[in-house]
Amino acid sequence: MTSPTKTAANRENARKSTGPRTRAGKDRASRNALRHGLAVDLSADPQWGPQVEELARAIAGPRAGEGPTLAAARRVAGAQLDLVRIRSMRAGLLSDIDRLLREMDGDWEEPSTLGLVQAGLEAGLNQKEIYVIVTASRRSQPPARVSVLIGQLARIERYERRAMSRRKSLVRALDALCGA
Repeated sequence: MTSPTKTAANRENARKSTGPRTRAGKDRASRNALRHGLAVDLSADPQWGPQVEELARAIAGPRAGEGPTLAAARRVAGAQLDLVRIRSMRAGLLSDIDRLLREMDGDWEEPSTLGLVQAGLEAGLNQKEIYVIVTASRRSQPPARVSVLIGQLARIERYERRAMSRRKSLVRALDALCGA
């Protein structure tokens, strides 16, 4: 049986975890997935839809009709183009960080600062930890915008890992379907 103290603590925690209650809070939360557009299904996007179809037909091969093989190939193509899109965004963020740091002063050394950012991301450090390391490696304080970009880069890195995992499992499913 649960103690009264634990029951009270559980109820208090439940009251804190109900999500936004005001209209403004609910509106803000509803826009969370729209920040970067990576949650959009590529096959439904008019810009990417034809590319998904073209790549799917190339993956499925000439003898694949409108059956399960082509459907699986569409999923693989969508995952591959998702990865391309994510990596393009990642390259743009790295370019923005590079530009900001170059604009600052003459103590820029490409392998050290940008390498620190990438090494920090690979090590699983969070935005604040990476920013502290970057700040410590420079003679002058990087602009706050660098910290914001590092945070965006960390989120993009998570999307990239998920996309690679998704593509890998979809390719395995396609291979199993084709008997390869």
